[in-house]
Amino acid sequence: LQAAHGRNATERAIAMLAETGIDALARRRPHQLSGGQRQRLALARALAPGHRLLLLDEPFNNLDPALKARLLALLRERLRRDATALLHVTHQLDEALALGGRVLLLRAGRIGAELQPADLADMTLETLERWYLDAVTA
Repeated sequence: LQAAHGRNATERAIAMLAETGIDALARRRPHQLSGGQRQRLALARALAPGHRLLLLDEPFNNLDPALKARLLALLRERLRRDATALLHVTHQLDEALALGGRVLLLRAGRIGAELQPADLADMTLETLERWYLDAVTA
């Protein structure tokens, strides 16, 4: 980041390490980090440049529930604040609901069902689970 964008990029990177709770580990090598710390590092690296589009593939797997909730809230806020679009691949319905937006259910590589943001606005996790079960058994 620094070579491409100078001091501002370094400051953003340090801020993202702090926001994801791993700033104290900044000098460690990836092989010295736990799996959860590596996931937070990957999220920090993805968010730091401030791109308009973010692709995340199962970014919250194997995190404890409290940390997952905190990182979901951080991601939601950053997406809103920076007007960033997100393509989020997940098997976790709670993540799809928490991040909102358009939800696509893929079956055999094709869109099998879809929910628009308006559909998700008042949806509970229980309702989303029912929609999912109906969609996969249809």
